[in-house]
Amino acid sequence: MKKKLTIAGIALTLILLIPMLYSTIFIKSMMDPYGNIDKLPVALVDNQENNDIYTALKESELFDFTITDHKEAVEKLKKGEVYATIEFEKEFMNKISEFPAKQTSAEVILTTGEGLNYSSAKIISSAIDKFVLQANNKTSSSMIQKLNQEKIPVPAQISEIIQLNHKEYYPVKNNGEAMAPYILSLTLFVGSIFLNQFVMRIFKKKSTSYFGYWRKQYFYPLLIVFGQSLLLAFAIFNILNLHTNYWKEFMLFIFLASGTFYSVIVSFNKLFPGIGSLLVLVITMLQTSSSGGSYSIYLASPVFQTIHRYIPMTYSVDGFRKLLSLNNTNIGTETLALILFFGLSQMIIYFSYWYHEKRLAKAGESNS
Repeated sequence: MKKKLTIAGIALTLILLIPMLYSTIFIKSMMDPYGNIDKLPVALVDNQENNDIYTALKESELFDFTITDHKEAVEKLKKGEVYATIEFEKEFMNKISEFPAKQTSAEVILTTGEGLNYSSAKIISSAIDKFVLQANNKTSSSMIQKLNQEKIPVPAQISEIIQLNHKEYYPVKNNGEAMAPYILSLTLFVGSIFLNQFVMRIFKKKSTSYFGYWRKQYFYPLLIVFGQSLLLAFAIFNILNLHTNYWKEFMLFIFLASGTFYSVIVSFNKLFPGIGSLLVLVITMLQTSSSGGSYSIYLASPVFQTIHRYIPMTYSVDGFRKLLSLNNTNIGTETLALILFFGLSQMIIYFSYWYHEKRLAKAGESNS
């Protein structure tokens, strides 16, 4: 009786805290993303000499710059190690000095990867656009003053000495497509939560063997989980009209992700009877705020960046993002991480059977 009251007390406390915890965790994770853009990794191509504008950008610490050459910058963007590359064309300074005569703008070339993180690409684009505007104003003011002193006519396009040439390496149609990897992961996890609540109510009878226990608690429900995954994939490709060149790999990955999510949920509910569902809810809160699904995790506080590494949704979001938004199958890390989460949670389910189910069954036999 005392144990039941303790569990009930813990459960009620967690229920009482849910709105506060969810709001605090979620809002805190995205409190000031624009105030942390200096944490966003960006490759800056080092191909300029005696370029004050390049030097100003380099020393501004506007982003977390990696100074490199063009080839390495493109490779880093391709691998997702940076969200964008910035390059000043080689004739940049010559074009500025020759602008009064030729009126040919000098270009700053920005290449972003919307597929890597849609919001980060927009933030970077906005910040560089502002930088170029300021550089333009400063350069044009200086040039106007010089031309007036030399009594040379001021070109009509004097405000366009420097232009931003924005290219997209991983184009995304819209915000919905960009958010798909995150929403896929979240809905698979939530779907597994609802299913597990149903399973716990229909399979209350104690099992006499671990295999029987495992079949009822995991294997039979897993068939429904896979059904959820199939219907979700159908909606993604046939209703929402998203696209991937690797639909077979996508299907295998969605089965792995959904099976892992359900395994994790079962493990918590079996290891912590009575409060497992509430703990799963807390995990869901942490995953929605720390998986890097909407804003880049680089924009979050160090606490959420740490949590980010230890939650399964991080790896499902990254995997779906590569398959849907980046159209590549380099998902070895994400696959291995989900397999590790699956293996650990299956071990917990096994331990929970022997600690809870078997022990209680033996206690019942001895009492009888």
